[in-house]
Amino acid sequence: MVIINITTIQSRLDLCSATLWSLINQNHKPDKIILWISKDAYLLDTGVLSLPQSVLKLMKIEKNLEIRYVTNIGPYRKIIPALREFSEEDILIYADDDVIYSPLWLHELMITFDKYMGEYPVASRVRKINKNFFGAVKGYIRFPLIEYESIIEDNFIITGVGGCVLKKKHIKHEMIYDDSFIDVAPRTDDLWLSKILQLSNTKIVVCPAALPHLNEISHDSYALNTLNNNEHKNSNVIMKGIRKFKSLFLAELGFATCNNDIMLRSIDDHFHGIK
Repeated sequence: MVIINITTIQSRLDLCSATLWSLINQNHKPDKIILWISKDAYLLDTGVLSLPQSVLKLMKIEKNLEIRYVTNIGPYRKIIPALREFSEEDILIYADDDVIYSPLWLHELMITFDKYMGEYPVASRVRKINKNFFGAVKGYIRFPLIEYESIIEDNFIITGVGGCVLKKKHIKHEMIYDDSFIDVAPRTDDLWLSKILQLSNTKIVVCPAALPHLNEISHDSYALNTLNNNEHKNSNVIMKGIRKFKSLFLAELGFATCNNDIMLRSIDDHFHGIK
């Protein structure tokens, strides 16, 4: 079976229904679309006790859409429960809940997955971890997106917004059942999943052909820097430019400039010595 998996939190269920609609309308039809949610509260999720009409209507339209309630492990619900439940033969896809995926998105991913005969996971949006002139790993904001189809052996970060196709065989059994992420990296699922793929000696294929089929949903109605005063606008732009330049400079030197940098080091420390 081909199974698309996503998760969401109570406050984003209506937003997620737009994502579900886009997944239902893929040209390449999956066998199942599963929304993994929880009744218990965790992190920013207050728990889902009832479904909104927007989701209930979709369930009536699409018989292959399933709602599964699981223990709340945050963003990891988008793939960990599926890896534990489904078989070696099943093809699992995970996606994010705040993206409209145009009809050809899954088609592009699956064409590439089949091209390599399912040997490698396939992802459309992947960053390359690289080093600076001094041999130190740069900061996350200096990791470039890989813009060409290629097989990547290591030092990669799959970002969930672009989606990823994989099978159970791509991750070591013991790592599928390792719940350490709850303590080590509860919010940074993309970093953890990328790490355990590499520790499983799994190469990945980058599929940039799927990138044009992503449309991220804006969470805010208004930009935070919307000001009526032109002087304030200009000052704000200048300060933002200075902060951005400073962050890029520090990241080039290998300093932590965002939470992902801190979490990457925490994950590396956790798995230190494992190859």
